[in-house]
Amino acid sequence: TVKMSKNNKLQRSSSRTKEVLNGQPLNAATIKSHAGQFDMDAVSVLHYTGRELPRISCLEECVNAIEVNFSDNSLSKIEGLNMLTRLKKLVLTNNKIKYVEGLERLDGLEHLLLQGNQILSLGDLNLPLLQTLPKLVSLYLKNVDGSQPNPVCKESAYRGTILSHLPNLRNLDGERLRVSAQQAFDNVTQETRQMVMGGGGETWEVDGGGEVSSFVPPGFWNLDYNVEINLIAKRKELRRELGVCSELNKKAKDLIKAADLSIKS
Repeated sequence: TVKMSKNNKLQRSSSRTKEVLNGQPLNAATIKSHAGQFDMDAVSVLHYTGRELPRISCLEECVNAIEVNFSDNSLSKIEGLNMLTRLKKLVLTNNKIKYVEGLERLDGLEHLLLQGNQILSLGDLNLPLLQTLPKLVSLYLKNVDGSQPNPVCKESAYRGTILSHLPNLRNLDGERLRVSAQQAFDNVTQETRQMVMGGGGETWEVDGGGEVSSFVPPGFWNLDYNVEINLIAKRKELRRELGVCSELNKKAKDLIKAADLSIKS
């Protein structure tokens, strides 16, 4: 009975300690405790999740941190990370973040996880800032099964725009890219050109002499990587144009056949 009483007291004490920590800003003692280190500059991995953390602070001395996880908190802003220049993985899943910022000095950042936040638009995603992160290869704004999406994920140009702005990505929302985003985009464009043009030229020869100009509209291939691009729309447009071409080809063959019969008769 005495032992059970002591255990109950310990559990209540631990529960009260957790309640006190919840909703409180970080301090050096809390960081070292959760990282299992005696010194701030020895912290390499910090997981501080589900604590209703209101803001990121007190990380200035964690100069050797390579992974930080602040999932399931109450963060509304990305801040306080300027000194974490060796950071490779930042997990901010399930917070209240509406705008991507505060990553300017994270040149070594490779993985950024932002599922379950409140990023509304591509503008709020701040792609110009993400473009300055040379090693960023993995970006999550929703899970691979579509769960925990940010509102921006519903935009029609969402995927195409991100891939065109971040050419080094290898993983978007859990979907692995076999080649970089830019390479994939370039390969699709080049393969389609060859399919349509028979080798990439602007015209091709036909039986009986002469040549036929490209049937796609002027400017169809002028895809600027610095503007929003909807790849799905481009593919649908190409399919429509290929359908028109097929019909024209069939009519041309019928006319040639009719002309041959007329000459023979």
